[in-house]
Amino acid sequence: MDYINNIPFSAVLGLTISGGWLIYRLGGFEYLNSKINDEKGVFIASVFFLASPFLFTYLSSYQVSQQVEIFRLILPVATFALGQTMTKQEKQREVKRKEKGLITMLVATIEAQAVVRLNNIETTLMSINNGRSDVEDLKKHSERTKNDVDDSYQKLRNQSELFGIDFALGGIFYLSRVRDFLERFDPTQQNQQERLNALIELRSLQVEGYFNIINLAKYNLVDKEMFDRYIAKLKKQVKRFLELKEHKETRLNSWRQQPFSEYQRQKEEDLALRLDIDTESQAIAYIQEIFAHFRVA
Repeated sequence: MDYINNIPFSAVLGLTISGGWLIYRLGGFEYLNSKINDEKGVFIASVFFLASPFLFTYLSSYQVSQQVEIFRLILPVATFALGQTMTKQEKQREVKRKEKGLITMLVATIEAQAVVRLNNIETTLMSINNGRSDVEDLKKHSERTKNDVDDSYQKLRNQSELFGIDFALGGIFYLSRVRDFLERFDPTQQNQQERLNALIELRSLQVEGYFNIINLAKYNLVDKEMFDRYIAKLKKQVKRFLELKEHKETRLNSWRQQPFSEYQRQKEEDLALRLDIDTESQAIAYIQEIFAHFRVA
């Protein structure tokens, strides 16, 4: 049989090959590949390779009139199936693009409006504990932060698409908790014990912010680069807390060597000396739990 001049056969062959390639490029075989754990993605190609001699021999055995009839039967169905696949894939891609944009916005908000600014408040509060900062300025800064966090929270609440994304709700509720903390945070009315409690909560909220970001990167975007970047930031936080702990212990040991009366006087002025509570280890333990959750060494 002259395959080159056999127009119906060539049409079916071309439609089969080009349609299969197009569906593959659109990701139509990804579901099947995932179900059979085809890591290299060669299952479909292998099946086609093994079946092609039998398929083409079978098609070529028909007379021209039979091939035309087959072609007439196959073409509408194939065209409809291909159109449906393309439409479905395009809708899925559009949804994924929109989700990624929303998640990127949520991640940026959590980091810039919450984590970074909570860290600034923490640093200033530690200076207040040592009598080296202006309490009124800290109060104004925390109020501005609270208003900005609330604005971001209200905007994100209006993005109804976020409510259908896994772990996005956790990020939104996290911003709500940050706002509520800042609502009751007033360094001008706090005694030393209350400031210590605020310090513990500030550190916990920062770590929780990173946890929400890593959750979004791990389970929604499947963004390895983002995941690794924020794990690295958490590791830097561990290093920072270890340095703070070492510095505090050095200072404590230094004052313990002073005359008892001087040591007692300093305890009244220095929160770390008076309470001698290891808040850094609490924060590190929280981070280690996150590493264990994501199986990070």
